[in-house]
Order: sequence, then C-alpha cells, then structure tokens
Amino acid sequence: MAGRKWQISDELWEKMASFIPEHKTSHPLGRHRRRVDNRAAMNTIFFVLTTGCRFLWLS
Repeated sequence: MAGRKWQISDELWEKMASFIPEHKTSHPLGRHRRRVDNRAAMNTIFFVLTTGCRFLWLS
C-alpha cells in the first residue's frame, strides 16, 4: 500500500465514521442519484488535499 498513502486507515475510519450521520432518503418518490460510499468520498477529499490536484466531476 505504498502508493496509497492518502487513503484512510481502518483505525482512523472507525473513529471518523461515528461522526457521520446516517443518511435518510427524503425524496417523496425515492428518485435520487445513488450515494457514494462515505469512505470513498472521504478518500477522494484526502487525495485532493494531499496531492493538490484538481478533481473534476464528470456528469
């Protein structure tokens, strides 16, 4: 895992996960974009902060 030092360790994720509230769908018809896994989103945020690269959302 030498090339993935920006990823969150399991120990840190266990501590951080308790601060993230549970998601509840609020759309009346249940139509919404699928959620990204919280850990994957946090890994992406850490990657951008660590490397300084720009992250572009592709729609």
